[in-house]
Amino acid sequence: MILITGADGFIGQYVCKDLLAHRYEIVRIGRTVGMKNWMNTGRVHQAAFDISNSKSFGILPLRNVEAVIHCAAALMIDGLSAKVYFEVNAVGTFNVLEYCREAGAKMIFLMTHSDTNAIDELYLDESSERIFKTSSYKDGENSVPFIASKIAAAEMIRSYARDGVVNATILRIANVRGYGSKDTKYNSVFHQFIAKARNSEPIELWGALKTQRDLIYVKDVARAVRLAMVKAPSGLYNIGSGKGMTIEDEAREIVKVFSPLDNPSKFVYRKEIPEVRKHSCIFRIDKARQHFGWAPIYSYHDGLVDMKHEQEGSYACK
Repeated sequence: MILITGADGFIGQYVCKDLLAHRYEIVRIGRTVGMKNWMNTGRVHQAAFDISNSKSFGILPLRNVEAVIHCAAALMIDGLSAKVYFEVNAVGTFNVLEYCREAGAKMIFLMTHSDTNAIDELYLDESSERIFKTSSYKDGENSVPFIASKIAAAEMIRSYARDGVVNATILRIANVRGYGSKDTKYNSVFHQFIAKARNSEPIELWGALKTQRDLIYVKDVARAVRLAMVKAPSGLYNIGSGKGMTIEDEAREIVKVFSPLDNPSKFVYRKEIPEVRKHSCIFRIDKARQHFGWAPIYSYHDGLVDMKHEQEGSYACK
């Protein structure tokens, strides 16, 4: 049996579907999924509770649990208080660790790449120094509490793993693309481009267009989780494409996939406006390939095509 926290979230839903496709029995854990009591629907069980409350874990089994995949998190784009970030991301992770210790279960922890958002190097591996910053210190925009809470969680996991208390693997994820991402709600540049491409509207590209980002498709992330669960030794692993794309590269692929063939969006170059992205980052992914045989399958283009297909129906884990 595999437990997935944050199963009602973006990545969590794809992890659920990937595991079910490979015949795993799963327990979906989230704030909104399921009921207060067990709901048995064949190979899927559901439980809804707050991971920051250690008492919530009392409803979970302690036997026959192979692994806990910890996707639950309070996200940076939510603009929450420091208290909430540490309660959910740090204290919640401690509660998951303690549950794994008691159940003898392996732990897979997903974290963002934000702890490296101020490193000057273009290519980052797992040994790169942790340097980060926030773009604003205003209320609701200061990302330091979020990043620090995820680092605190990762350090606790590394300590438990180093001391042999819990077999734990940390997956540091690059920028994820896919249908159902929460940034749809915030009308990010990515989703603005898709909307404009669908309507054949012009797309503005700002600045020098030199910043490169590592972009990974969500189904490749879900597959990395499954392979890491089965094969990965304890440690930190980068999960990305291993390639960089400028915002112009991304826009061109979006137009190819989402614009009508007979009337594609045109590009309007506005070099006088500063580029939205200001920090380049590409992950080296050799360690994941060597330790548990993972490498991305989807190109950026193929991921967009699959995403377009996903938009035609719900991708909820059922």
